[in-house]
Amino acid sequence: NQTSSIGLEFELVAFDPSDLAKAKGEKTSKNGLIHGGSSNSRPFMAIGYPVRKLNGGLALKWYPKCKLVENSEETSTSESSFKEQNPTASMKAYAFNEAGDKFLYLDNETSDFPIGITEELFFSQVIASDEQLDAVISSISVEEA
Repeated sequence: NQTSSIGLEFELVAFDPSDLAKAKGEKTSKNGLIHGGSSNSRPFMAIGYPVRKLNGGLALKWYPKCKLVENSEETSTSESSFKEQNPTASMKAYAFNEAGDKFLYLDNETSDFPIGITEELFFSQVIASDEQLDAVISSISVEEA
């Protein structure tokens, strides 16, 4: 279903401030001054990250079509305590192809995990198709594999 989505939440420390400003639809001047708070539309973007498993395994995951839906910087206080939470970003991942897929991933525990693929290579470009993964795999030299 093209209208359904998957909710994702990240701590803002995971984002470069320039990338976060772009995700919010904010404009950055040539001197680095970020203009925020207006009702600019937020662009679609890709989010990718490694998933480290307890057993030492690794999955490399891409959400090729996401949009920031909310960001918060919450601080809660009471008479006896002060609690600051890490600011978070709520994203929605949407279908990026006709099949309705919302994410793609490689898992290094599968028998057909590409030889020589690394986090750095996998996340060097957005991967939203088999052809794009094939292009990344073909960039691996024989010496590296």
